[in-house]
Amino acid sequence: MPEGIGMELRVIIAELITPKFPVVVKVGHANGGYGKVCVHNHRSFQDIASIVALTDTYATTEQFIPGKCDIRIQKIGTHYRAFKRTSISDNWKTNTGSAVLEEVNATDRYKKWIDECSQLFGGGLDIMCVEAIVGKDNKEYIIEVNDTAMRLFSDTQDEDQRRIADLVVERMEKQYPPTLNPSTATGAALTGAFKVIGGASTPTASEGATKTEKKKNGGMFSGFID
Repeated sequence: MPEGIGMELRVIIAELITPKFPVVVKVGHANGGYGKVCVHNHRSFQDIASIVALTDTYATTEQFIPGKCDIRIQKIGTHYRAFKRTSISDNWKTNTGSAVLEEVNATDRYKKWIDECSQLFGGGLDIMCVEAIVGKDNKEYIIEVNDTAMRLFSDTQDEDQRRIADLVVERMEKQYPPTLNPSTATGAALTGAFKVIGGASTPTASEGATKTEKKKNGGMFSGFID
């Protein structure tokens, strides 16, 4: 684990053995709490395994952590946010049901987490989030990393959408720098479009009237359609 992350952080990673019960079985790649089951004993585990066997997808298991709340750290370009979500519906899934959501300070520690996770993917991700659970032992456990599939919360959604749009435009301009003046390019594009439209021979008034009349008689709308 890189230095500076924090010794109190526990990361849920692939394990060579099945963790002790209870465990969380995650089926497929659904989000929002879907496809996740808390299994308390081996009999229930066998039941859920028999159901997963009928599906055309994978399943993973991880240690069940009784949580007080969950933390989401969000990164869009160089902008960071952090949210804390506390369930008030007594659901073991802290991101499901009624909950109190509040934006908290994106500390340097949280930024370090998400930056380290970002660098695990090629040259780094511009848009992503890290989700962690604060257990009843007051330790923080990273359980999930999401890319652009991350959900934007309503209170900050508009601002975040603008940041994403600006980031996409910035990356496009960097990858494909404009070679023409925007106004000139637009004019050239429109001129070219008009040339294509006007390239066909223009029918005479009598020909146009004849075509229009035929379309009317045939129960069709009027106009020139070749």
